[in-house]
Amino acid sequence: PLRRCSWARLWLKETAPAEPWAALSVSGGPYGSPWNVTVTSTGTGPLVISGVSVTGETWINSDGCSGRQLSPGAQCVVVVNVDPWTFPGEQWLVINHNGGGRSRVNFALGGPVVS
Repeated sequence: PLRRCSWARLWLKETAPAEPWAALSVSGGPYGSPWNVTVTSTGTGPLVISGVSVTGETWINSDGCSGRQLSPGAQCVVVVNVDPWTFPGEQWLVINHNGGGRSRVNFALGGPVVS
């Protein structure tokens, strides 16, 4: 005789797509001395940094980030100098990436502000 099979339960775990995110931290300074801006990949997917730019009287000493792909948890560093005689708040470091577009540091009078 034929036997009926009972239905088996199958549980599927839904996984979210890998998402890149960036976190910035700033150390160094004060004005006239180099600032180290560390970019950390904090998402679940690779963070692709397409470029780094500056505005105002700010210049890049070294760029260890442009063109890099950072695995989750990996870091890179951009070292910048800010002219201490330029009006504070007009100096920016902009990091373009695939984790939300861009991250910025404003070298304001009270110290660097990450946005």
